[in-house]
Amino acid sequence: MIKLFSGAAITAFFLMGCSNNASDPANMFKPIDISYPETFRDSIYADTLHGEAVADPYRWMEAEEAPILQKWLDKEDELSRDYLSAIVFRDAVAQRISGLWDHERIRGFRKQGDYSYYFKNTGLQAQDAWFRKLDGGEEEILVDPNAGSRGGQTSLGQVALSSDGRYFAFERSVGGTDWRSIHVYDLEGKKELADTLRWVKYSNIAWAGDGFYYSRYPAPLRGDKTSTPMEFHQVFYHKVGTPQSADQLVFADRARSRRGFCPQTSEDGRFLVLHIWETHSVNAVYIMDLKKASREFIPLVDDMANEFTFVGSKGEHLYFLTNFGAARRKLIKVSISKPDPGFWEEVIPEKQDVLEGVFLAGGKLVAHYLRDAQSLLQVYEEDGTVSSLLPMREPGTISDFYGHAEADRAYFSFESFLTPPTVYELDFSLLTVRVFKAPKVNFNSSVYETKQVIFQSPDGVNLPLFITMRKGIKLHGGNPVLLRGNGSFGYCTTPRFDPEALCFLENGGILADAVLRGGGEYGRDWHEAGVRSKKQHTFDDFQSAAGYLISQGYTRKEKLAIAGIGAGGLLVGVSCNQRPDLFQAAVATSGMFDMIRYQEFTIGARWAYDFGRSEQPKEYDHLKAYSPVHNIVQADYPAMLLLTGDKDDRVFPAHSYKFAAAMQAQQKRTKPVLLRINRDFGGGVNLSTERKIELGADRMSFLFFHLKQPVVYDLDKS
Repeated sequence: MIKLFSGAAITAFFLMGCSNNASDPANMFKPIDISYPETFRDSIYADTLHGEAVADPYRWMEAEEAPILQKWLDKEDELSRDYLSAIVFRDAVAQRISGLWDHERIRGFRKQGDYSYYFKNTGLQAQDAWFRKLDGGEEEILVDPNAGSRGGQTSLGQVALSSDGRYFAFERSVGGTDWRSIHVYDLEGKKELADTLRWVKYSNIAWAGDGFYYSRYPAPLRGDKTSTPMEFHQVFYHKVGTPQSADQLVFADRARSRRGFCPQTSEDGRFLVLHIWETHSVNAVYIMDLKKASREFIPLVDDMANEFTFVGSKGEHLYFLTNFGAARRKLIKVSISKPDPGFWEEVIPEKQDVLEGVFLAGGKLVAHYLRDAQSLLQVYEEDGTVSSLLPMREPGTISDFYGHAEADRAYFSFESFLTPPTVYELDFSLLTVRVFKAPKVNFNSSVYETKQVIFQSPDGVNLPLFITMRKGIKLHGGNPVLLRGNGSFGYCTTPRFDPEALCFLENGGILADAVLRGGGEYGRDWHEAGVRSKKQHTFDDFQSAAGYLISQGYTRKEKLAIAGIGAGGLLVGVSCNQRPDLFQAAVATSGMFDMIRYQEFTIGARWAYDFGRSEQPKEYDHLKAYSPVHNIVQADYPAMLLLTGDKDDRVFPAHSYKFAAAMQAQQKRTKPVLLRINRDFGGGVNLSTERKIELGADRMSFLFFHLKQPVVYDLDKS
């Protein structure tokens, strides 16, 4: 049996599945013929915005069920599949990515009573299942979405345990869309109940008494359409054992149809906290004291100017994480009897590091900070005095923190570019952390390293860049580099484990992850420096990262690729338009490309804080200046692979359809523009493991092919 990466006799060997003839670079990178399907272009259709005609020749692609569109999509996807299957090492890359995914994974670990609860995947199962384990006993599977699921389409979302430990409510999703149904499981009877709550999206499950609060939309009038704008979110209370038709309406806003609501209850069951949002980054907050008979909401914050996140409560005081008067966030305490801002108390003041989260656990305040986009934990006493700093052993990211207010231990997940998500235990009596459950991956991380360097934007701002590569690699200016980024919505680019990206490292590649303005890595000011009229900063930062990698000898443009997901796909599209000479290949997954009409679909209106809206004259000007589908000219563009799910109800897939059609019409040279459609799935949320492997192999083999990087592995002949 062949072992990967042991320390014995090592030889370079082309991946399994490549014949001697195929492994010859002359054959491995032989150009693949391509012929695009005929695409109708409506040369007459145009919108008039602010006195200017805006052509939209591919508007017909927004009619998601139209036969003409479905026929065109079939041809495009067939073309892409044929092209990718013609890459001689594509199947071998898939085999290796499968091996990198094939390890036990645990997430969402928590303890309640005598039981531990967690999601687990044994390796190549389609979806994670929900387990519990009695201390000292055997684990038992509670809900397995793989049972009876066709093609791994059914997945689990949020799971919430009732305070008495009798029930848990959980979300099911089909096809990776954002739509959820909520179900209830009786832990005493060990059975799923008949309770089924539909049309749930962007909700929380907040237990109180013998039921829970949740949010839902009305059943769409047009049916379950991908493009349907999300309007009239509402909060309901569901009592266990009753039909959804009996649920009590708790809150709605009929005057402002695009508002959304997220209910949350305090651990002691006294308070219902309602987060109210219209866009990313800012929200209002209402509070209800459930001990009072009146059950009325008290507006704590009624304007949409800052962000407030409920942390927990003690007695009559509620704790909130906020950037109100603190760009890098602080923790405040609010008395329910004196909720006016003049009575708010500061508990943890703003610091140089960004306060990413705070948790009330173990009689302490556990603060999660970001320092240069890397996680660390700081423990405080409840009065805000510093107790202990708990640094992590490598640059990484903390998530899934879970602990009860008076528990003696808490649990969280930690990961890095080279370390898979690992469960850690925090002991409050000793104020120490230890590895509690670590997965074993068939990957030798010890021969790689991650470092952080600083480069400058065109306007002189210092920008961090994570670089992950093999130790001792020779930088000869020709290493293949994959540059990734996001820079929107205050999203933080922090170290994350990605099995398919390990394949890039193993084949001599270098991973570069850029921290860009528009993200949240350095707080509100950093985010604000990359929104609306300042959005070009994000694109300039990303392109400057590419220039830095070339100037410092990491690579050259013929060996440089870029990739992004969602807003990162927008980043890729804009960069290809603005600097087609800078990159050899580009991959965009669920990209946002039509920035004139993005707000018309799904949850797009929520993105307006970052991008603005084309209905506004000034915002229209800057949107049209970079909107990818509106800025394509005849040019020698990089080779492009565009991936989308035809059921994506977050980033409407017509973004990718339009961009692909326009790019195919204007690509000057022979580099392909491929549209890869993930049929009957959403945009990457809760994809099955099989689909992740399949799409990962498409992405990686496409990049290796166009970077002309031989696909090799170190194999132990013994």
